[in-house]
Amino acid sequence: MTRAVLVHGASADGATWASFAERLCRLGWEVETPDLSGGTVEEMADGLVASVAAGPELAIGHSLGGAVLLLARNRLRPRRAVYADPAWRFQLSSDRQAAGRRFLDSASREEWRQLLPRVPEADLDAFMAAARRWDGGGPTELDVVPAEPPPVPSLLLLSTEPAFETPRGYQVARLRGVGHFMFWEDPEQCLQAIAAFMAG
Repeated sequence: MTRAVLVHGASADGATWASFAERLCRLGWEVETPDLSGGTVEEMADGLVASVAAGPELAIGHSLGGAVLLLARNRLRPRRAVYADPAWRFQLSSDRQAAGRRFLDSASREEWRQLLPRVPEADLDAFMAAARRWDGGGPTELDVVPAEPPPVPSLLLLSTEPAFETPRGYQVARLRGVGHFMFWEDPEQCLQAIAAFMAG
């Protein structure tokens, strides 16, 4: 059985992957969804490497998880890697960080629904529960955009909106009509893009 490791983003946890992981399992994958610890992105990468066995067939990192996966890649040694809207470069102002923390601490279900209008109810429940458990840690700025081609076949899986400068050597799949939470908004389109990448 082929093994996949799914790496979540900030304010999420492994449980938020449940519905997408189930789809992969139905296709014959063995799926691991580790929880990232708080702290710096380097500490998160260390925790990821410590929590799963090296050498999965596939590793997928979403958002901040894409940065964690990038820093863990050479130790995790996936045969292929997917970086979904990876947070490789960003800078959060103190005001934006505080606003994000207030939302996670106090947002109502209606406010969450406005943020994630296309996410199914069970997945929305998982994101809300993960946000309540999130310790507020994580970087406020980051720049880990790779300067060198990747050592393994690597795909940038990008949502419809943001512009993204493609580093050398990375394949790109731009999804249609989906936002940042692509795996929950349109999992079938994500699976098709990943399947095409795996077959290439």
